[in-house]
Amino acid sequence: MSIPQRSVGDVTVLDLSADVMTDISRDLFGLTVESLFSNGCKGLVLNLASLSWLNSGGIGLLVSAHRVADNYGARVAVAGANARILEVLGVMGMEQLLSTFAAESEAVASLQASE
Repeated sequence: MSIPQRSVGDVTVLDLSADVMTDISRDLFGLTVESLFSNGCKGLVLNLASLSWLNSGGIGLLVSAHRVADNYGARVAVAGANARILEVLGVMGMEQLLSTFAAESEAVASLQASE
């Protein structure tokens, strides 16, 4: 299994799915994020458009991505989260760690502007 990823300019987009958010794939997610940043990625968009929900494990993955990015002087943004996920992120105070955007293009533009 791999996490679909693509480059949009100098920003990398990871398309997350329910499969990626399972226990089996958490290690893969961590390794993927670490590899991206260690190889010079300065902006990462986590595209949540395919997710209908996000549990505490998923929140943990987002926090982990933020921590790794911070260690490398990089940034992470979230795109495509539905109303339910945005509510969970708000309740958890995640907007202090991660910028959220309705559209992937907005997230990419934000990260490109900050470089």
